[in-house]
Amino acid sequence: MQKDGLSAIVTGGATGLGAAVSQLLSSEGAKVTILGRRAELVTQRAKEINGLGIPCDVTDERATEKAFDTAKAAHGPVRILVNSAAITRAFPLISSTCVPASLADMAELISINLLGTLNTVRLAALEMASIKKRRCLKGRRISFARFRSGNGAADRFPLIASARND
Repeated sequence: MQKDGLSAIVTGGATGLGAAVSQLLSSEGAKVTILGRRAELVTQRAKEINGLGIPCDVTDERATEKAFDTAKAAHGPVRILVNSAAITRAFPLISSTCVPASLADMAELISINLLGTLNTVRLAALEMASIKKRRCLKGRRISFARFRSGNGAADRFPLIASARND
């Protein structure tokens, strides 16, 4: 896919795999917007790649809609979405003293890794669908999987949210 001049949004783009993808997309000519919860890191990384940094929690529907609007105003409709925002935490379903895992921990994991991904995918899909192109690609959505099960322990609860849509 030709990336020169295309608008790209990378969630979790300030650190780790997201930062590497942000750098790659920018080096290939994409106009990159980084979304992430840690404002200082988001701003710093965006500056390093000559992109746009928007502090945003992807589980916050309104904040994410506003971030997409800001990115669209700066770079045009999103054509590339990379979901890298996630938490990689595994915890036992039942502790060694037979105490069940915290439902709040599970809810946070699902909220960020699954609902946050779905939140951004729905917004990107709307923008991609509005692009008037025939017989050519309107955009790409890629979501990275997060998997950590505590060294293969059967009593751990990982959540994987992964998709690639062409």
